Amino acid sequence: MLEGYLVPLRITSIMDTPIHVGGIVDGVLCHEHVGPPRTWTTDEKTFAIAIASQAALDLEGFERRRAETALRASEVRYRQIVETAQEGIWTIDTHNKTTFANPKMAAMLGYSVEEMIGAELFAFMDDGGRVLAARSLERHASGTGEELEFTFRRKDGTPASTIVNWTPFTDELGRYAGALAMISDVSIRKQKDEEMRLQAAALHANQ
Repeated sequence: MLEGYLVPLRITSIMDTPIHVGGIVDGVLCHEHVGPPRTWTTDEKTFAIAIASQAALDLEGFERRRAETALRASEVRYRQIVETAQEGIWTIDTHNKTTFANPKMAAMLGYSVEEMIGAELFAFMDDGGRVLAARSLERHASGTGEELEFTFRRKDGTPASTIVNWTPFTDELGRYAGALAMISDVSIRKQKDEEMRLQAAALHANQ
């Protein structure tokens, strides 16, 4: 650095001021003097610190804006994934009320998303389903997730056969805060299985 930079440019005195961002040195503000060697004054040092502090603020603002932009982009991607998912996505709070349902989930049950939000989980099942769901919710409250076959009741009253994967989530204190369900509609598969069973039974009866 001496022969390749300082001597050719006749730099005889340097004052470097660190730029602290997020508790670490993220850069250095370099002040160089050309001419006879000199000692930096207190006012010059104070000025250098002030400039370095302003640079730190600018960098922190840049990093914050970049993080916010990345977060917004991530949220958009997440929203696109959720909105276009081929599985139903359903979340409930500690009172078993719907806090989120994606379009696939709503369509699976014949409702709009707006109709589902705020509605109790039990509103989408018959009496037998409510008993099973209540037992399942007790397990969720203890932190246990599970996969189960479950039949919901569509808006028109017809049954919707599903495979449900429940995952409970907790708050910052580790307390139960609700649950997330990933739900696959297997009604068509169930219907085909039943048709095949009936066909096999009819064939056996005719033999």
